[in-house]
Amino acid sequence: MKLEMTNLESLQACRDAIAIEEVVLIISHAPYDVFERTISAHISQFIGYSPLLQFNTFGDVVLPLIALAEETNQTKVVYIFNWADLLPVFEMNSRQREEVKETNEGELLEKINEHISILKRAEENSNIKLVVFVPDINETYLAVGHAHEKANINIAYSQLLQGLQENSLTFEFKTGGQNLSHYFKYHVYDDVKSVVSIAQGISRRFYDADYKVKAIFVDLDDTIWPSNIGDWEELPIISSSSNKTFHYFQTLLKKVSSSGVLLVAVSKNDECYVIKKFDQIEMPLSTKDFYSISCSWAPKSEVIGRFIEQINILPEHCLFLDDNPAELLEVNSVLPNLKSIRVSKEMSDFGLLASYLQSQLTTSTSSRENKARKIIRPIAQGRLAKDYLKELSLSLKLHFIDDLAGRPQELINKTNQFNLNGIRLDDSKLKHGERAFTVDLKDIYGDFGTVGVLVFSELDTKIMVHRFVVSCRAFSRGVEFEMLYSVRKAIAEKAIYFAYKKTDRNNVVGGLMNLLTENVDGEFRLNEKLLEKKRKEYKGVLSVH
Repeated sequence: MKLEMTNLESLQACRDAIAIEEVVLIISHAPYDVFERTISAHISQFIGYSPLLQFNTFGDVVLPLIALAEETNQTKVVYIFNWADLLPVFEMNSRQREEVKETNEGELLEKINEHISILKRAEENSNIKLVVFVPDINETYLAVGHAHEKANINIAYSQLLQGLQENSLTFEFKTGGQNLSHYFKYHVYDDVKSVVSIAQGISRRFYDADYKVKAIFVDLDDTIWPSNIGDWEELPIISSSSNKTFHYFQTLLKKVSSSGVLLVAVSKNDECYVIKKFDQIEMPLSTKDFYSISCSWAPKSEVIGRFIEQINILPEHCLFLDDNPAELLEVNSVLPNLKSIRVSKEMSDFGLLASYLQSQLTTSTSSRENKARKIIRPIAQGRLAKDYLKELSLSLKLHFIDDLAGRPQELINKTNQFNLNGIRLDDSKLKHGERAFTVDLKDIYGDFGTVGVLVFSELDTKIMVHRFVVSCRAFSRGVEFEMLYSVRKAIAEKAIYFAYKKTDRNNVVGGLMNLLTENVDGEFRLNEKLLEKKRKEYKGVLSVH
């Protein structure tokens, strides 16, 4: 019987409808009342009934864990690990930073080992079926880092996972658990996610409900290979001796793919260029490892959402990996049940992310699905959902410059996809009558630096844009439209024309020319009404200084 659970009030009705005798004891540092109710409700959604859950909510979890070693009855136990079980709890759940304690690394590692030894004693009791839920590395950074600035979090976390693995303790990762919507350095958090991940783990471990990751959506540029593929002059080598971190990560993804998990590339890129170059790169991954390679300029949430619908899987069975926090936020704003993790070199060279992926591997994918791997054409682009961009507090700053030396010349010479004509510069000096400006972009997560350059001149009857370059990191942010509007503000009245020339790589800027210009005597002239329409679409998204 599958009961539809729409709210917490449905929980009692579910319990009344189906009475079962299986008990799961949940030991945790201090769960709230709603914590118990929502875990029960979510388990009901996953497996169709509500098991009898018992909660031990005492602050000291050591005593009930020790008691399990002597337990004589068959007992299913969930222990939700909390760093407060090992570290001083003051300020642990506070964002205040006036009092920050340093931790002695040796003492912390010793506490971890002692804690694992207690868990091992309980696990050795044949009457006990124990599953440990541990926070993922993202939650650990945020929970421990704010209370204990000097703690070596990577070492402590690695010691915890190593101890669990070496002692054959069964464990699951949980995410969230704190309301940290403004802390996005490593993850998208909310309290519901923590509850859902625990409920899924209980369902999977104790009631044979399959909630393993079935599809992984992964970015390409700066995630599985260095920089932007469209800007490469030479193909990189990704091996154990060159670009080691990317090689390690690719090897892991290849293993995940071979295990039956669907690997899907989702990249803001030109499809033809990616497909052409992909298998020419010396690296572990090839197109054969991917169920789909989707390249377009559509929002990634749209591409992922349609793919999920096409293959008929749930968002909670999926994982999204990207190096860009803005992309993770965009996807999470549309698909909140899909787990989103930032791929960052700060994660101890992907070692901890690797542990998480290993725990999620499933062999449930059929051989038929494995044989059906193919390259799927990119999904058509739809309307851009821009609400998430407002949360980024994007700020654009314009600087008029006297020459193109330094970063402006570098952008012009290295950018391919959004480059008006692909012409390279040997000399950084501006020609007679030319004017130029750069734009710098910031958001709440960091400073992108200089992301665009535009060079123009005023002629007798028109304005000519000679160079127009935008970094891929600024795509889909409205930057290009504000740059063109800045030209209009600098010189009023005269029509704006572009010295556009198609290259084998600048399809992106070519699309912009098709969108915003009209052909006048063989030249590309800006349609002012279309520009204003695009600027209105990004109203409230980008502040210009």
